[in-house]
Amino acid sequence: MFAGKTAKILTSWRKKHLFVGVSGGADSLAALLAVLDVRDELELTVEAVHFEHGLRGDASLADAQFVRAFCRTRSVPCRVIPLEVPARREKGESDESAARRLRLEAWKSIASQAGCAVVLGHHGDDMLENFLLRFARGSNLSGLLSPRPVTVLDGVVYLRPLLEFSRAEIEQELCGCGVSSWRIDRTNRDNDYSRNFLRNEILPRIYERLPYAAKGVRASLRVLAEDEAYLSASAATLWERASAEERLRSAWWRPIPPALRARLLRRLLREFPGCEQVPSGRLLRDFEAMLALPEGETRFLDLGGGRCLRMTEGGFDLPDKEEEEIAAAPFCLWRWRENAYITVNNFVFRRDFFDSFPGKVGKREAIFNANDLPDELVWGPRREGEMMSIFSGGGGSSRRRVKKLLADSKLPSAIRRGLPFLRTGDGKLLWIPLVRQSDFAVASDGAPCVQISLVAEDGKIPSPEVR
Repeated sequence: MFAGKTAKILTSWRKKHLFVGVSGGADSLAALLAVLDVRDELELTVEAVHFEHGLRGDASLADAQFVRAFCRTRSVPCRVIPLEVPARREKGESDESAARRLRLEAWKSIASQAGCAVVLGHHGDDMLENFLLRFARGSNLSGLLSPRPVTVLDGVVYLRPLLEFSRAEIEQELCGCGVSSWRIDRTNRDNDYSRNFLRNEILPRIYERLPYAAKGVRASLRVLAEDEAYLSASAATLWERASAEERLRSAWWRPIPPALRARLLRRLLREFPGCEQVPSGRLLRDFEAMLALPEGETRFLDLGGGRCLRMTEGGFDLPDKEEEEIAAAPFCLWRWRENAYITVNNFVFRRDFFDSFPGKVGKREAIFNANDLPDELVWGPRREGEMMSIFSGGGGSSRRRVKKLLADSKLPSAIRRGLPFLRTGDGKLLWIPLVRQSDFAVASDGAPCVQISLVAEDGKIPSPEVR
């Protein structure tokens, strides 16, 4: 298969157990045949695995029957695993996301032991589609170059020997091997899915207009992969040269170029159990904001899934259960003059300008003197022992414990837990939404004002009609 061009990635797995994901499509059949080409030479144990998602009725069952028959004629053991996606889909999950999650869980259960790896049929067209989709989402170079020939996720090694070949080349090679039929998922024609829209509508038009584009783009991806390898190696060198104590201090992180900092943050997260994840754009932005805060302050980085990374003078750690409420809200830098809206932990805030003090406001709004308010503000979590300076009787000010203000507010704990607080860059507390505004940058008649309002708690920016 492919005249041995796929064997390179498999040679280091001599005498090992390879599971091959076989959907019945052309690419997965080619991956299986590529492994079988070197099975005897490398003394491999090969087993096919087919996931029956339960999403397409009889067609899904027919896929499983086709894969069993294909494997039987080639003396390959075949395991069919029902995933029951509709019944096991979590709240808010799409079918596609649920299916991927369940596949990864299944692979982890059967292939995470030493001496095992999973072979998948991803090819060059998949790489291009991923590149365009992630490019549109704002991924960095590391995120754009996926899937990779070899990756490790949750202890499972994934091998992809077909990335150098296009879908058309794979189908041509199959026909040359006497395989003229394979399963076609009818949902691949549904252009409501972004990937299918690219595959069926956009890319064919590009290739028709620019016949050299397919090979040219693949060549560019190879060059970008070399750049990514250099950046990753540089980050690894920087990490190894630093002591464990240095890596845990913000002073070590600040001068590091952003291109390396993103890769190093992933290395840092791996140091903590259960935190092996690829930092999202949101997580990287929050990390930058956290590093920008003054030295000596306790900071929290929201990792998602109810977990936070805490940074203190002593370094990074994971807070315990009793500190979850304090750590629940993420850090977020807000340039409010430039951006009218900001979403923090699903709380949506809007700023509006007024020529003068607009009058009394409720607990969902705060009004400040626009001239006195810093251009950059920081949304962040509650801090232990924090005090707030507020107006008191007689026009004076007094300092109150934030813990007491929250208790008096009677807010449900579910809201308090993720409620972000608004501060200046140097840590001065300005506003606790739904609770209290401080006495900083007081608005007054005749002076330009800015009003900050909590407009939604579901992460959705209201349309202008409902403002």
